Amino acid sequence: MRGSDDCLEWVSKVARTAKDEEFAEWSVLLWYLWKERNAHLFNRAKLPEEEIAMRAQAFLNDYRQYQEVLQEGNAPAMIQGWKRPNPGMIKVNVDLGVVDGGMGLVVVIRNAGGSFVLAAAKMIRDRRDPKMGEALAGEFGLMLVRQHQLGIPILETDCLNFVSRLSMADHVHTELGVVCWNIRRL
Repeated sequence: MRGSDDCLEWVSKVARTAKDEEFAEWSVLLWYLWKERNAHLFNRAKLPEEEIAMRAQAFLNDYRQYQEVLQEGNAPAMIQGWKRPNPGMIKVNVDLGVVDGGMGLVVVIRNAGGSFVLAAAKMIRDRRDPKMGEALAGEFGLMLVRQHQLGIPILETDCLNFVSRLSMADHVHTELGVVCWNIRRL
């Protein structure tokens, strides 16, 4: 029997014997391990095992949360490309990149005409939950808007967990809660 047959047999056995939730967690972790293996082979990047597990769990949590939203019928409308803000407003797009040794916060700001206004990036030498990183990117973007007096901001991010947390009632007893509270004030 070839190695690939052994692997397929192993995956099939796990699929038959594991509960659905366990199999989902196992599958996502396996996928993330494969991605990190490729990153190590081709880019010489190496993440600690805890970081890989945290990223896999965050991905699965995002997926599950979005599935709940879909089942409730409250799914957000899909946006076809970038949409201009209304006159007098600016769009603040933020994102997070997790890299070896920390997180990169990225901000791109455009005006109602769609023209580029400002872009910035900031490295944080700390590994945190991706939701927290997205929140820090949002706070960074809105602080730039205030610092440069650019107008009324519309914050955009691709992290559903962060958006959900931002729209929740104030819970400032956590670090994420404090950052979300700051964002609402900005």
